[in-house]
Amino acid sequence: MLNSRLKVFLTLVGGYVLLELLSWIGYNTPVFSGALFSAVVLAVAVLSWYRPGYGVVAVLGELFVGSQGGYMLALGPANIDGAILSLRMGLFLAVFGAWLARSFVSLVRGQKPRWYLEMKASRLWLPYLVLLAVFAFGAVRGWLMGHGFGNVFFDANGYAFFALFPAFIEGLSDLRARRLLWYVLAAAVTVSVAKALFVLYFFSHRIFEVAANMYVWIRDTRVGEVTIMQADFHRVFFQSHLFVLAGLFAAFMLAARQRLFRGAAFWAPFGLFVWGVVAMLLGLSRSYWFGGFVGCLAMVGLLLWTRYGHGLWKRMIVLAPLGLVFAVAIIAAVYAFPYPAKTGDVSFASLMGGRALSVAGEAAANSRWVLLDALWPVGFEHPFFGSGLGKTVTYTTSDPRLLADIPDAQYTTFAFEWGYHDLWIKFGLLGLAIYAWLIAAILRPYALAVSEHRKLKTAGITPADDQTNAYIVIGILAGVIAMLATNIFSPYLNHPLGIGLLMAVAGLALPAEK
Repeated sequence: MLNSRLKVFLTLVGGYVLLELLSWIGYNTPVFSGALFSAVVLAVAVLSWYRPGYGVVAVLGELFVGSQGGYMLALGPANIDGAILSLRMGLFLAVFGAWLARSFVSLVRGQKPRWYLEMKASRLWLPYLVLLAVFAFGAVRGWLMGHGFGNVFFDANGYAFFALFPAFIEGLSDLRARRLLWYVLAAAVTVSVAKALFVLYFFSHRIFEVAANMYVWIRDTRVGEVTIMQADFHRVFFQSHLFVLAGLFAAFMLAARQRLFRGAAFWAPFGLFVWGVVAMLLGLSRSYWFGGFVGCLAMVGLLLWTRYGHGLWKRMIVLAPLGLVFAVAIIAAVYAFPYPAKTGDVSFASLMGGRALSVAGEAAANSRWVLLDALWPVGFEHPFFGSGLGKTVTYTTSDPRLLADIPDAQYTTFAFEWGYHDLWIKFGLLGLAIYAWLIAAILRPYALAVSEHRKLKTAGITPADDQTNAYIVIGILAGVIAMLATNIFSPYLNHPLGIGLLMAVAGLALPAEK
């Protein structure tokens, strides 16, 4: 008999597999996608009214697999050009509408909403309000400076996700929703990484009858990127694997604290760790690798400071390279699978090493460094208050996809890959400081918890539950630090993925009730 936890996990895995299948069918049959979109959004709206936490879990569940645009299902043709509303937009409206209605009812009854009391008590309310004012100021400033309504609107679009912050605080106060969220994340990682491996298989084996449709489906639904690298090996990068990166550290430590290779308590977190490393290797993202490196430093530093690394180091030294070996073996097995016959061979060591060290000399890297040179003088035009949303920069691109449409290579955009430069140029140093204030307020409970765990460890009070909580807290902190480091090279703090991660972390830190 399967235990209840495994049943929940397998049910959620089946749900994600069904979503992927329906997304494929809906992409090719827009009427079907629209009907399913309407049913899902309506169900989440009703659920959010009665069980706010489950609505928040639904929003996060979509972020875990929906990547850049959330167009796996859509109202209208299921691609970014034809869709009226993406699933992400629909879920946003459903959860936001239910939260707004509940808040209105509370005020009519003369009661202060729980989310408001929680945000004030946790010191989130003031920095949140001030940051919203910064976003509004940036939008007005951009419009007054003539950046164009379209540019300002689309530049501001990602920040609108912050409107769900109170709903996250309210919803994640539900202990059952919190528990469900961890299973949803594990199921999403399992299915999303399996999907990336399937993509690698079909492309590397030149099964173009499937791969051609799969490519446009992944591209148009904004789930990820598929790029040929060496021989038949393809890079498969999903932006939603940011959550895989953030969860790697907790999974690794939870596996390392168990007896090696014994029981589900070890194999469940270690399996997720290996699966996550597969995603990090398949994506060939230097930004993720850099973020992971910084996250590892943070994890090790916190373990040393709290003294919770004692008794863990030997197992960590074994599991880290072993997880890497298993991950490479999985990728190699998929790539080298003998059917259909393959003609291309690749050296994974040279591929990974070359990617890690190629910070210049290839089109993408060259374009990014040229963009950085162009961003500095623009930032110093209005260093303290910023130039407002929609501010554009023109630079010489080497990206072959852009060069096909721009013969002179002069590319103008308001979306910058350098995340902190983007914030600086749009909102100035003042805006950056206020955003940092909110992030500090979000992480404050975790810093206090780490300090308390250190005191308990020093006093020799280390019950099993305390150790588990310490590793989860350290893992969450390391994961957020990894995301903040990744944002240097790839913007996430202006996108629902990064914003959603921050809001979830904030909600998980507050007291919960059954």
